This record gives sequence, structure tokens and C-alpha cells, in this order.
Amino acid sequence: YVTSQEKAAYLAAHGEEFREGDQIKLWSISIPQIGEAIGATPAVQQALVKDIRAKLLRGSDFGTLAKTYSQDTKAGNGGDWGFITRKDFTQRLADTVFSLPTKKVSDIIEYEGSYFIFYVEARNPGKMRPKEEVEPALEQAVLAEKRRKAYDKWISGLKEKATIRYYDR
Repeated sequence: YVTSQEKAAYLAAHGEEFREGDQIKLWSISIPQIGEAIGATPAVQQALVKDIRAKLLRGSDFGTLAKTYSQDTKAGNGGDWGFITRKDFTQRLADTVFSLPTKKVSDIIEYEGSYFIFYVEARNPGKMRPKEEVEPALEQAVLAEKRRKAYDKWISGLKEKATIRYYDR
């Protein structure tokens, strides 16, 4: 059984899961791990991307560096993706870019054979989905969390009662 207070608490902590249309204004620089130039090994490319990130941290213009170094379809726009939604990327990459702080240069991210540097300029929070649409998923999420906590408590109890011996070989 799930109380309305438990649902409200879960929704307050995990509201982003129940909103649709969250957007971020994203900029990116993409450097392949193996470059086209002779001698552009992964180590050389990694050194290049570290140098680019250092320049960004010192205040260099993201768009200028993206036009100069980035090797993807957004390079001509200075790495500007405009406003994007989670659906514009794979789940893993969307989770990564949507979790980045606003107005900060990201760490170097390795993904599918390239090094990426991202910058989230702005956020546009989406709207909450209708209550009747969210209610079943919300209840299932609270139940799953309760089950996980009960399981963790049970395992902790077993560990406390258990006698564990280690033998040298």
C-alpha cells in the first residue's frame, strides 16, 4: 500500500521523471579518439581535448574553439545544438548531458569512439504530465523503492547475524 504522503515525497524528490519536454541549450566539441592526421593516436587526441578544455576553463570562447577543433556536424555552428530534449540523444548520453550543471564546462566525456566537451547554457524545465497519467507509474516507483529498502534491511540483518570466517590458503 502507498500513501498519498509517500507519493508526494517521491514526486518531490524525483519530479524530473514525471515531466515531459525538459530542454537544455547545449554546446559541444567532439574530437575522435583516432584522428585523420598521421600520428593522431588516441593519446595525441586525448592531449588535444585536454588542451581545449583547459582553454575553455581559462575563458576562451566555446564557439570559436568548436569551429576550430570540433569534428562533428555542429562544428560549423560553433558547437551550438540549440534547445534539445532527452529524445535527441541515446539514453546514456541524454542522462549525461541533462545531469550537467548550467554554465559550467563539462569534464571530458568518452563516448562511442570520441571525446566530448559539453556546455549547458540554459535550461527550460518541461511541464508535469497529467496526474492521471503519472499516478500508476508513481505508485509503482514508490512500491519499488519500499521493496528495495526492505530487501536492504533484510540483507543487513542477515549480515549482522552471520558468522563469516576467512581462511588463508
